[in-house]
Amino acid sequence: MIGWETVLAGPAARQRPAPQTWSPTEYACHVRDLCRLLPARLAMMVSFEDPRFENWDQDDAAVRHAYWAVEAAEACADLRRWAAAAAPGR
Repeated sequence: MIGWETVLAGPAARQRPAPQTWSPTEYACHVRDLCRLLPARLAMMVSFEDPRFENWDQDDAAVRHAYWAVEAAEACADLRRWAAAAAPGR
């Protein structure tokens, strides 16, 4: 399996393979944002019988955070940091 670091270090990291398909960098930003969101949601799941989650619009997040403009190295570093925070000890 090829890891994020390898993909994001490649020359096509910011290139979309098709107009409606995110680039590897955009996908890395999406996963980074999920890693930011998940710890709070997991805490709610173990603390409440029927937790209610605020809607998270991934397409809106991509536009608000300009995923397409993020440098691949920055996305990689952010993803590494937030993944480690979301899954400590892994």
